Amino acid sequence: MGQSWGSVVKKEAERYDIKITIQDPNWSTNAMSQGMNALIAEGPDVIVTQNPDTRSLARLMMEPNRTGIAVTKINMQDAVQNDAFVGLDHIAMGHEIADLAIEKCGAGTDISHKISIVQGHHWWCELFSNSRTYGYVKQARQHRNRIQPSSRLGCLESMGDHQNSTETVRRQHPDLCAILDMWDSERLVLALL
Repeated sequence: MGQSWGSVVKKEAERYDIKITIQDPNWSTNAMSQGMNALIAEGPDVIVTQNPDTRSLARLMMEPNRTGIAVTKINMQDAVQNDAFVGLDHIAMGHEIADLAIEKCGAGTDISHKISIVQGHHWWCELFSNSRTYGYVKQARQHRNRIQPSSRLGCLESMGDHQNSTETVRRQHPDLCAILDMWDSERLVLALL
């Protein structure tokens, strides 16, 4: 689990006098799989996990429930539904971000109604951006009469590719009003130009 999430879980466990063991596989799917198998063998009451992606450990995530261990997922769900999820609703967040762009750039404003949707670089596409982009696109389609989607960039290989492609879109559309983007988990989710 990520260090920030792990520190919060540890703090809350200590508050309620719950024995906790934290494993950090450093985003290695193989290490996480080995650690999960070891945890299941120990038979804890609850496993709290942050998945590295939506698919690679999906089958393994069914095993704790089969053995009577409750599973809580933090920050990202995967293909298997377990007992609880704590995290953001990225589709709803995409709706909200698109709504901000529509409010600032939509019909009835004195500026360009053009927006660009950027899905993000490959690592964030897998984790969050696909869901958030779905929210962007759904809202943009519902408000076609108010805004003009001018471009849509898919998942890019690196942060540098991401930045270069976004700059290219800005040069191609100098009157662009907003970029709905997924740079990382927190930054540059809406850029009003």
